[in-house]
Amino acid sequence: MVTYDQPQILTLSATYELPFGRGRRWLNRRGVVNQTLGGWEIAGSAKYASGFPMAVTQCDAFDCGSLGKGTIFNWLGGEASLSRPNIVPGQPLKNPTYNGTYQSQYVNPKAFTESFDTFGNAPRLLSGLRTPGQAAEDLSVLKNFPITERTRFQFRAEFFNAFNRHHFAPSFTNYADTFVFFGGCGFGPPGTGCTLSNLADSPRAIQFSARLDW
Repeated sequence: MVTYDQPQILTLSATYELPFGRGRRWLNRRGVVNQTLGGWEIAGSAKYASGFPMAVTQCDAFDCGSLGKGTIFNWLGGEASLSRPNIVPGQPLKNPTYNGTYQSQYVNPKAFTESFDTFGNAPRLLSGLRTPGQAAEDLSVLKNFPITERTRFQFRAEFFNAFNRHHFAPSFTNYADTFVFFGGCGFGPPGTGCTLSNLADSPRAIQFSARLDW
């Protein structure tokens, strides 16, 4: 499994030219009517996808703030790296009390235990524990002004993340007991870490542009 694995991805796109103005079904006229009501287009795209697999580690190195109970010492010198905890059988990886808000704890701390002086059985990536799914919609409104038969001026208003959806990403996925591990980087009991406090995408953005086609 790779870090960018997403089992389901749905991508949609559409463009619709409004049926008004010269050569169209409604108000097929020249002059002011065509310049005002003709040449309008509406376009949109949307993407809906499942989340990415998450990796849960345990803080066991000096660079995590201080020594945790699961520290594996590197007797050859240098700092140890993050290792993996043990998975508790029968416990859901995602916290069953997660309520969709950013303050709510996403990863279930009861699903993991620290591995003492050894390597845990948690895999590199957890297929059963994924980041929240993604949903994003972009919209565009276009107005075309014909100048000659082959030349036109186009004005565009584009709305990225049009509905201003917010997707949060887990802030911490390092398991540690906060009473023992004073660095505070862990989400283990009795801490309240690993909440969804980081934005995984950008807020709504509006862009205006113009172009000349010939």
